[in-house]
Amino acid sequence: MARSPALSGEDQWGDTGTGPVLERGRKDDQLRWLAWKPSAGTGGTVPERGRKDELVRAEEERMKKAAVYVIFVTFVAAIGGLIFGFDTAIVAGATRYMKEQFNLNSLQEGWAVSVVLIGCMFGAGLAGPISDRIGRRRFMLVSAILFFASAVGCAVPRNITEFVIFRFIGGLGIGSASILSPLYIAEISPARVRGALVSVNQMAIV
Repeated sequence: MARSPALSGEDQWGDTGTGPVLERGRKDDQLRWLAWKPSAGTGGTVPERGRKDELVRAEEERMKKAAVYVIFVTFVAAIGGLIFGFDTAIVAGATRYMKEQFNLNSLQEGWAVSVVLIGCMFGAGLAGPISDRIGRRRFMLVSAILFFASAVGCAVPRNITEFVIFRFIGGLGIGSASILSPLYIAEISPARVRGALVSVNQMAIV
């Protein structure tokens, strides 16, 4: 049996002389020796305890990075819900100015406001099968492009027809995001916090 060069006599062997005495709180060199044991067939020593500690630290670091990534992606994905709620609320304050700008009657005003819901219906219906083919993240990027196009188009329309078209495009983005955002968050989240992270999207809508 290999013995520690730092131990000798009664410090190394017990009173019965049958084996080494592992005492906690000894010197650092004694603890380092106890962390090593002979490696079979190599004639050397392998720092098994040190390796285990390194593996534990590496796993903890990996879990921390994964947690930060999941939280970051959750908040980014929840922006789809934020835009959904924002668009629903902001149009109510814009109807008066829109009616004056384009001389709309009540029917035209209602159509210009509600057409976004028709776009939502088509966007939500297409989001599932298309995202299955091209992936969730890619289709979420498509939704972001639709949001951007709608925002620009609704800001500078020359007539009510252009405004309605861009509102419909925005509805496509809102509908697809309302399906993909919670779905994507649920797919990347650990099971123990999945419900909490998915609810971030619902809070963003509110």
